Amino acid sequence: MGAANWDIIKKVKQALSIPVIVNGGMSTYADCLKALEYTGCDGVMSSESILEYPALFDNSRIYDLDHLSMEYLQMVEAYPGEADLKNVRSHMHKFLYSGLKEHTDLRDKLSDSKSLDTIKEVVAEMILRR
Repeated sequence: MGAANWDIIKKVKQALSIPVIVNGGMSTYADCLKALEYTGCDGVMSSESILEYPALFDNSRIYDLDHLSMEYLQMVEAYPGEADLKNVRSHMHKFLYSGLKEHTDLRDKLSDSKSLDTIKEVVAEMILRR
């Protein structure tokens, strides 16, 4: 699809009196700030990048994705029935993407996982390996 056209988004924002959200091409916190400044939009939305780095909108510190993954899994356990295993696996693939490229055995184990316990084992092993 390509990067968002900020020039068009800026024109849309200028033409409307309702809140407009800029979306597309947000990979870093700095990208979010640049998009807001350039377009004048009222907010920023992210889909892929927020899954690859869930703390995208928090510039106060750098987060460890392995530990964020474990925290995410603790929330899944704390709120049973709120997330199905397919979505949890998908999110873990995004969170752990860089490590899974190198540790393909863990990628395969995660892909084949049938339980939350197996997913937790993958994350714990990734933490040990990194």
